[in-house]
Amino acid sequence: MKRRLPNFLTAGSLLLCVATGILWVRSYFVSDFLVTTDDNYDDRSVTSEGGAFSLSFDRPFCKVYLVAPEVNRWSHVRFTGQSTLAQTIAGRMEFRRAEDYSVVCLPYWLLFTAAALRPAREGRTRYGQRGPVGPGRCVACGYDLRATPGRCPECGTADVQAPAAEK
Repeated sequence: MKRRLPNFLTAGSLLLCVATGILWVRSYFVSDFLVTTDDNYDDRSVTSEGGAFSLSFDRPFCKVYLVAPEVNRWSHVRFTGQSTLAQTIAGRMEFRRAEDYSVVCLPYWLLFTAAALRPAREGRTRYGQRGPVGPGRCVACGYDLRATPGRCPECGTADVQAPAAEK
């Protein structure tokens, strides 16, 4: 019961890691741009291209349009074959803030690594530290049972292996 939240966080992080990996590979083949305009005609865009994910906020100086854009609606533009393999693997990192716009651009490898940290740590904790269970060890936790045969003092398991024969 007490492991429910950490397990949920690990599963969510693993799902985010897989989704980031898929978007990273997809950014080699396809460039996506999502743009929306709010009530003040400020543009917000999400971009995935060339191994990087970026968010930008544009505040235009002149808000005079020949045709006013539709507000609070997302529009999508897709291009194919825009980046090289080297660009996709390396990505680009950019943080810019000016009076009329802001940009945050992070490479997918950084997002993938950050999302993979918790599942990797959890997998190492659960499966990486246990060695093979040999004679004279508890089958549940691997505790050395030569001094306490019958029941494991570490985890309380009653179904333990018989102690190893001493020479």
